[in-house]
Amino acid sequence: MRSQFPLVIIGAGPAGAGAAKEAVRCVIDCALIDQDRIDGDQLGAERTDILEHAAVWNIEANADGGFTIGILHADRSRDIHADHLIIANGAYAREVPFLGWHLPGVEAAVAKPSIPTGGEGIVLAGSGPTLFANALSYLRAGADVRALLDTRPTNRLDAIIEQARSSPEKDYLDAQNAMVDEVRSSGVSVYAGVSELQASGDASCQAIAFTHAGQRQSIEARSLVLDNGLVPDTRMAQVAGCELAWSASQQCWHPILDSYCRNVQSGAFVAGAAAGIVDARVAELQGELCTLAVAGLIGAISTGEHSSRLSRVQESLSKRVGMQSFHDALYQSPIDVSNLDDATIVCRCESVTAGEIRAAARLGCPGVNQVKAFTRCGMGPCQGRDCGLIAAALIAQVRGESIESAGYFRARPPLVPINLGQLADCVDPHNCTFP
Repeated sequence: MRSQFPLVIIGAGPAGAGAAKEAVRCVIDCALIDQDRIDGDQLGAERTDILEHAAVWNIEANADGGFTIGILHADRSRDIHADHLIIANGAYAREVPFLGWHLPGVEAAVAKPSIPTGGEGIVLAGSGPTLFANALSYLRAGADVRALLDTRPTNRLDAIIEQARSSPEKDYLDAQNAMVDEVRSSGVSVYAGVSELQASGDASCQAIAFTHAGQRQSIEARSLVLDNGLVPDTRMAQVAGCELAWSASQQCWHPILDSYCRNVQSGAFVAGAAAGIVDARVAELQGELCTLAVAGLIGAISTGEHSSRLSRVQESLSKRVGMQSFHDALYQSPIDVSNLDDATIVCRCESVTAGEIRAAARLGCPGVNQVKAFTRCGMGPCQGRDCGLIAAALIAQVRGESIESAGYFRARPPLVPINLGQLADCVDPHNCTFP
């Protein structure tokens, strides 16, 4: 694989695949990088160099406007140089801490936990869009699903559903209601408006307690599967030089982008869930939009063809704006830490509790990066990816300010663990990037 490309795409999900397919149509040579397997045949990527099972550990913006991407592949580090960069590295599970969430047996739905055997029982909980779909998957696989706990506030949810007017919104709600009916018909108890979730057990999860309709209840189960939606993975965008902005509708940080999904400050493009949580089709269209913007910059296709393709993609995106807003309102509730017990572990990497973060805020720490220095919260392998939003909410609670004012953890390379041997064993030792 060569080391210099007009375009490099990081991530082969819907956004990255959309970008790569458009690169083929625009006859742009590009590299497509992903940590997992890439189906090159499905992409039809004759002009695409595919690098699968490769992790990006660093991105540097060059003085000439291009980028140098440090990758770890086959236990070796090497650099790839890009004139233009599309970041489509996706999202990760939104973590909502509670007492006992760190116990073995408590897992995020996106982690695809194994199905317990021997009648140990599963409880699914959260506020995410795939909660009922996950329950049906478990039921169809023969799992012992004992309850489904929907943590969305019922009064807010009822108001949003009442406002659903368009045909796509109603069709979506009908599909969701059909899944709810199927789950209930299987004998699974469904609880709406659940709060104060807690997992307990000596060495692993053995029971789940919760509050429903003002009453405290408990269910014995060895597995608790959580779905609270997704959060954009902004670390690559940050390292590439992108500034972030707070999204009130999605309750998370996202890169600041123009209408072409480009960060003007760094020159990097960011598409799909890495830019904000969207459905697969929107992500694919955003990937296409990024590549078309690159095609316009380098003159890969004629002006007329570029304008025609760009208009088609932008029109398709505009048609989905209303549905995306409805989806955000349906599943994204304001982050609430008012009832979070001080003993709750917020940073699992460093075992930092909510009480310790609140104490640091009372001492005068105005944001997450200051709390990081006081408590080590955010210093673990995930670099604050999982705990950042809750840490910011706790600081905001103590200081009586907004979550936005508490900021976000600054991402730094290496983005994935890399040892000195891997750095020293570069394919090109004179062209190795060091942070």
